[in-house]
Amino acid sequence: MKNRKKPAPQCSEERSKVVSLMQFKWRRAGQMLRYKLGEFADQPFFAQEAGRARQIYVRSIDPSLVDEYDEFITERFFEWFIFDYRLSSGRTVFELFSENPDLSGEERELLKQWAQARLNFYEVQKVLPGKGVVLQDLLCGRVVTVHDASVAQEIYPGMILFMRVLKVGEGYEFSTSGLALPAVFKEFLLARINEDLKVFCRKRKLSPREGVDLFLKENACLLNALVIELGVNYLSPRLINNHEHSDGHEGVGQIAREIIGAFLDDRPQEHFGRSLPAGQDFPWPSPGCAKVADQVAQDLKERGYNRLQINSAMRLWYDYCILAHPSFRKAAVWVASVVYTMARLEFDKKINQHDLAQKYGIAASTISANFRNLCRTLELVAFDRRYSTRRTVLASLFANYPLDSRALKGIKV
Repeated sequence: MKNRKKPAPQCSEERSKVVSLMQFKWRRAGQMLRYKLGEFADQPFFAQEAGRARQIYVRSIDPSLVDEYDEFITERFFEWFIFDYRLSSGRTVFELFSENPDLSGEERELLKQWAQARLNFYEVQKVLPGKGVVLQDLLCGRVVTVHDASVAQEIYPGMILFMRVLKVGEGYEFSTSGLALPAVFKEFLLARINEDLKVFCRKRKLSPREGVDLFLKENACLLNALVIELGVNYLSPRLINNHEHSDGHEGVGQIAREIIGAFLDDRPQEHFGRSLPAGQDFPWPSPGCAKVADQVAQDLKERGYNRLQINSAMRLWYDYCILAHPSFRKAAVWVASVVYTMARLEFDKKINQHDLAQKYGIAASTISANFRNLCRTLELVAFDRRYSTRRTVLASLFANYPLDSRALKGIKV
């Protein structure tokens, strides 16, 4: 009897090898199917639709992100365009592709599973070195194990991922590269998303359980824009622009302000990278630069900015003048731009491009362009110790997260 039981472990091992081989075939089929989907969506036939979709997509994101991160945003846009964007016919690119008569049985089975996949929020439960990660769906509680050996090197338990997870055979894979947020944002994200979900379901007379899938699908663009802004620059004052949902709810910028604002510390930064002389002591390189400085100081004083903040603005403008040697005919253009930049550094919600453009009689797009120029030239970062008087409590919160601590020191403004 004992001898008859000995082969059992070998049978189990062989069965495991068979399952692995089957799963390998599913993964190969999934890779080929993703390639075919991309080729199908990239046809000239969809060019006009893709142009309209891109306008919608880009408008939902802080415009200061579009230029610098265009390649990244393009990748995120293309996936959204395939899975979620409704064409003028009312169908999605994914739905049209699924009607292809030349698809294999395996491909049809995969598409059937992928049709239910949504961009969604997941919490990392466990990292499996060299294999993948165990995730929990934050809205539904479902737990899945995702096969991805490379991503396991870049994340840690507790992080929040915004991904589309695709079922492939008996396992799961990420649809494309995604976005990750530190664990400290979980509470704020969940509170706000659940609030919006309730409003969404109330209007459609659905329970949250019934409406969550439709909510994720119809709001994929706005949710994606929110996480792109937080993921690319989750501590940056760049997130003070106001975007609005079509139904009148607060949009991406407002949600981001609430999340980031919760981590601001009212105490000024303890020290700066170098001493700041009195405003009149700056050796301005031209009368035009001096004129802009005087008007910036007057504007900020009228807004209630203190001496330290005004002097910081003078240092910022002086450093830019020395590096860029700007030439201009209208001082108001740069006055508005410097005031706006200081507002972003100080996380001042009361100042925006639209109001400044009206006050100084210039285009808001000009302020935006100058702002990006200032950021690039001075390599501005959030809570920049050279110019900003604000500080954040996130540095101490991230003490146990080296990756986030490094990111905190180099986040663009």
